[in-house]
Amino acid sequence: MDLVQWKYKGDKFSCSLNQSIHHFGSINFVAKPRQPLGVQINSYHVKTPYERAILSQVTSPWESDYPPL
Repeated sequence: MDLVQWKYKGDKFSCSLNQSIHHFGSINFVAKPRQPLGVQINSYHVKTPYERAILSQVTSPWESDYPPL
């Protein structure tokens, strides 16, 4: 995710980071005061009735508690 150019949009009430994904759609992270971080995914391929999805967070490989092999 760090090898892309995110598009920022924001003001004192909210901010968002948006990225277009070639042949898929786009992803948008939205932050608003006193609310959890929101994620909006728009896809050309995934159609309704999907209204919800689960997004997981994993630890970066360089933050592992295990020593390198």
